[in-house]
Amino acid sequence: MLDVTPEATGIEIAVTRSFELAQRHNLTLYDAAYLELAIREDLPLASFDKRLRDAATVEGVLLLP
Repeated sequence: MLDVTPEATGIEIAVTRSFELAQRHNLTLYDAAYLELAIREDLPLASFDKRLRDAATVEGVLLLP
């Protein structure tokens, strides 16, 4: 049996990054989680929320019209 200890699970990383994005862009954690997912999966983001759209632009996420 291998003695393997993971440093962090995927969910822990996603939550940490979401908190960081929320703080950096003054977003709700809910909105930051969507932004984190778009960044992680390299997906475009669709939203009417100006703050979220501005944050996505800064983070280099493609926005859908």
